[in-house]
Amino acid sequence: MKVTSETCFDLLVTGLVDLESAYEQEGGITHPYPKNLQRALNQLALLSLRANQPIIQSLGEVIKLCKTTSLINWPLDFSQEEDIYLLENIPEIRITEECREFAQDVIESNKSGLLQREVYQKIIALISRSKTIEEKDAIYRQVREFLAKHSITTLQERIKFKAKFKAKFKDNSKTLEEGIFDVVYTHCVPASKFINNKIARCKLCGSLVTMYNERMICAVHKCDFNTSQNKEIIIDYIEPNETVKLAAPDIRYFLVSPSVPELKLRDKAKELGCKVTMWPGLDSYDLLIVCPDEYKLCVDVKDWVSADGLAQKCDEKGFPMNDIKKYGIEGDEYCFVVPDARKAKTPNYKEVFIEHSDEKIYYESELIDLIKNHV
Repeated sequence: MKVTSETCFDLLVTGLVDLESAYEQEGGITHPYPKNLQRALNQLALLSLRANQPIIQSLGEVIKLCKTTSLINWPLDFSQEEDIYLLENIPEIRITEECREFAQDVIESNKSGLLQREVYQKIIALISRSKTIEEKDAIYRQVREFLAKHSITTLQERIKFKAKFKAKFKDNSKTLEEGIFDVVYTHCVPASKFINNKIARCKLCGSLVTMYNERMICAVHKCDFNTSQNKEIIIDYIEPNETVKLAAPDIRYFLVSPSVPELKLRDKAKELGCKVTMWPGLDSYDLLIVCPDEYKLCVDVKDWVSADGLAQKCDEKGFPMNDIKKYGIEGDEYCFVVPDARKAKTPNYKEVFIEHSDEKIYYESELIDLIKNHV
């Protein structure tokens, strides 16, 4: 691979997210470092030599640089116009929103999380005994939505869900427990994350709420919790014990977080009288929205920080029309949707996308206006 500031940056932000996951799992930084982070350190050393700058020789030096120096002041040219820090200037490791979003794009453009893919395969195995696509889809939706809305679960919640699942699908709930739950819910919530000696869970997305700079934040940065003016009323406090489980980092990054804007859009469409099917055709796309006048929208929600990167990926993959026709989930219009927050951060986001792709794209509010025209 050609070593450039851009490739090094991709590896660095991806490696930092990998480091955070490893930190949570191991309870500290261990050696060897995550592969992408080690490659980033190697490339940083080479780029420093090329620029006749002091060599950055250790992870400690990189973390210090990320915490204390904005990208525009780095000794290497990362072509950043904004005053961005990769890590907040605080003692613990914490990935900033910009770093996490960029890393998410890099990772998603290459491959999804390995554990998420494993869980997906286990869900497919769970539904393999079902004969109709309708039942397969129903099982997929139930399991997927439970996982998406329960980044943290209590033993009672898992038992209740398994009982409902078994009653509805006449399936062995032990398969659900050992095949999926035991793989997803692998962590206990660290005591350092408690608020007032309790586990705080966001009522909007089901994720962990912690204190940061004397304010409460939801672990899913795109969740509306983080902009709410009255956060106390949208928190569940859970008594900590060994049966309260937290989903593995890979699941939180690649399954829980991306589902938040999808479920939010579903709820908005339902409020307008639409019939909405989540993840039809075993997740061929995100939402099938049937408007009151029967106009059908096939929607794939994307929340990428890079508009041109998203355009390239959408052009490469598009909508899986073979599966869509196979499962009978065709629509009148196929489109990609990005949250309005993308427009707020990058006013020309949609224009950049259109320059690089022929696929149809809407902001979330534009899609809602479109639906209103079919009410």
